[in-house]
Amino acid sequence: MATRGTMHDGVKPAFGKLMRTENDIVINVYPIKSLDGEFIERLTDFNQLCFPPCTREDCKADMTERSDFVHVAVDRGSGEIIGIAGEAAITSEGRGVHTYLSFSGVAESARGRGVYQKMVRSRIMHSLSEGITEIMIHTQNANVENGIRHALDKLAAEGILEGYEISRKINPGRMGKYGVARPAGSAPLESRYQELNKEYEALNADNGDAFEITIRIKPAA
Repeated sequence: MATRGTMHDGVKPAFGKLMRTENDIVINVYPIKSLDGEFIERLTDFNQLCFPPCTREDCKADMTERSDFVHVAVDRGSGEIIGIAGEAAITSEGRGVHTYLSFSGVAESARGRGVYQKMVRSRIMHSLSEGITEIMIHTQNANVENGIRHALDKLAAEGILEGYEISRKINPGRMGKYGVARPAGSAPLESRYQELNKEYEALNADNGDAFEITIRIKPAA
């Protein structure tokens, strides 16, 4: 599925079968190593714009050092980038290979359109295509978990997943000085996930505490 050449003319999106168009949003998946310096700089600019507390060096490292793939959301009408999200395949003792959701950012003008949920879905589908059924993320933002649960529920309703399990534990100081509970312009939590607020409000965000969330997904037979 093309983006009319406006995204990045020099690189063909990977995993075409996983790309989806919903509500005029296209998600393209790129291996980080396939991207040229100019496009990485463009994505770094976007990442820092979405998350100003992050230094440019750290925003760039999110992609070049802490991610294997980047999922880029594009508005079909304008061809503009409206969201980016990273993932890494990590092997750890006792856990095996799992996907780590390394970073994400949604343009303030595009918040409330379900961009984050679509990027979550894209990363889940990519993980499944690689035979990976365990996903992990660190976050202080209840809307992040809300978006993950919403994407999982939708995949289950569509018959792509048989089910999933989510576990959560506090990781003290994980987010460090860049900790932020909710970015400006975040959509309100859906009513069925309102109970998440209480648990996230109990986090010591000033200390950089975050939840470590582990998702185990079971694909449909």
